[in-house]
Amino acid sequence: MKTFNAVLTYGVMVTFLVVVHTTPVDAKESGIYLHGGAMYWRDLEAPEVIDPTELRDTPIEYEIVDSRMRPSIAVGYNFDENWGIELMYISTPKRSLTFNQLIEPGDDDDIPRTLTWRNTVQHNMYGLNVVYDVNIKTDFSVFGVNVKNNFSIFGKIGIAKSSHIVDSSVTYSGRTNPAPEDLYGFVEEVDKEDRFGAIGVRVPLKNIFASVSIAYQFVETSEGRESSFELGFQTQF
Repeated sequence: MKTFNAVLTYGVMVTFLVVVHTTPVDAKESGIYLHGGAMYWRDLEAPEVIDPTELRDTPIEYEIVDSRMRPSIAVGYNFDENWGIELMYISTPKRSLTFNQLIEPGDDDDIPRTLTWRNTVQHNMYGLNVVYDVNIKTDFSVFGVNVKNNFSIFGKIGIAKSSHIVDSSVTYSGRTNPAPEDLYGFVEEVDKEDRFGAIGVRVPLKNIFASVSIAYQFVETSEGRESSFELGFQTQF
């Protein structure tokens, strides 16, 4: 949460400074553009277990393995100052499910041992979006500085192809080895096509064909709806 608050605060400060130092140009121009951003995934569902009854009520530990911050990239074409279309790539942080299974002692071993199963999941998403901007003109003063600028409120809607990577491992007697999914895989993942959406604010930069943006985004995965905030930078070719 501290990381998210810091990113959001930084984004708001950058946007304010950009607004103060911009000239009255459109928030986006027609032509090809490249978009890059930093996404903070605020809402991530736990991977779905295939058959919980097989675990015999064994507690399952869920954790996000790496940072909630992930890069995003897109390339697109603006038909005019309102309509555009883009191809995007985003990915979620790695998440893991772990549970321990007690192995009863056998004839040759009188010590009970613990076997640990671990599945790590990450989603990669490729999407095609339609983008629409509503341009808003401003003319006001801040601390004696006259601010004239055209920013926009934009929305995106599209289809995202979600693919997944699942790594299964088993740890026993201090050794960790890959676990073939056909032997045991308790995370159910499917590749699917689902909706992607976003809404945000775009502000042009001074004297260059570029802009910065802050957006709320969501995408559907096999676990459900995942949401994120993005601080982005977009430049024209």
